[in-house]
Amino acid sequence: MTRFAAPNTYEWDTNALGMHVVALHRLEPTSTGTHVTLSIDVSGLTAPLLGWIVARVSRKFLPMEAAALKAECERAD
Repeated sequence: MTRFAAPNTYEWDTNALGMHVVALHRLEPTSTGTHVTLSIDVSGLTAPLLGWIVARVSRKFLPMEAAALKAECERAD
């Protein structure tokens, strides 16, 4: 984790293959629970060429990460 803004935002970032990847996790209270936003930002010299790899992996794993976060939050009640 590279940034934490308690109580509702955290992110991590990494550099690989000439790209800078930032994953943002934001939790916002609603009248019925919590709205979760997960996002990935890819920048850098090779992002136009290799960013599709990050996009493909993200489309696969972000739903699983959201489900795991939901399960953990509900377990903590």
